[in-house]
Amino acid sequence: MVREGDALWSVTSGTRAINQNLPFGPQHKVKVGSLTKTFTAAIVMQLAAEGKVDLDASVETYLPGVVQGNSYDGNAITVRRLLNHTSGIHDYLEAKQGNLWDYVVVQQNRTHTLAELASWGLAAPPYFAPGQGWHYSGTNYMLLGMIIEKAGGVPYGQAVRDRIVTPLGLTDTYLPTPGDPTLPPGHVRGNLDLGLIWIDITDRVEPSIGISGGGLVTSGADRSKTLVTALCDGR
Repeated sequence: MVREGDALWSVTSGTRAINQNLPFGPQHKVKVGSLTKTFTAAIVMQLAAEGKVDLDASVETYLPGVVQGNSYDGNAITVRRLLNHTSGIHDYLEAKQGNLWDYVVVQQNRTHTLAELASWGLAAPPYFAPGQGWHYSGTNYMLLGMIIEKAGGVPYGQAVRDRIVTPLGLTDTYLPTPGDPTLPPGHVRGNLDLGLIWIDITDRVEPSIGISGGGLVTSGADRSKTLVTALCDGR
């Protein structure tokens, strides 16, 4: 989806479901995984603008005792380092996942919390000392979700609705209900390549495995046309 001045156009390829002729466009909803981080970072920046979060304050300031032990010290990790992946904190899926199929099957039918997911990453050793490198880590964004809830005073899903979805009039964006991975008809299906066959795993992945780091459903129209434009405009 491309915006050029006042002109907006989109190109799509493929189908919403394998072996079916279901072309999809910018209005179709997708489980967008880590594109969720754009929404989370935007909310943290809003809280910073409101004086509720200091980007250069330590994680310990907002989440006392959460990032401690196992060579971690929340006093040495700032909110900014969570945002830009320079905290050194281990990725929670990298630490826990092992085998993708086990992750998909074993983790379904049970819900997770931000604190639990963060604990998976914190149980593994850091990649490096805070600020001494860069490594993508979803654990950073689980902790940011916890900070949003602590500083903003509402659950993460409500923060997304109140601060982004409602003000911008997004119609295709929401956080799925924990424990209910089923998506209504019309969504783009997701498939796992097992080599000889493809398995549709759209309704097999527990939504709460991602939350503030990868849990949202949205569309190209909502994210590219509306959210990113609002971010670039400073709204």
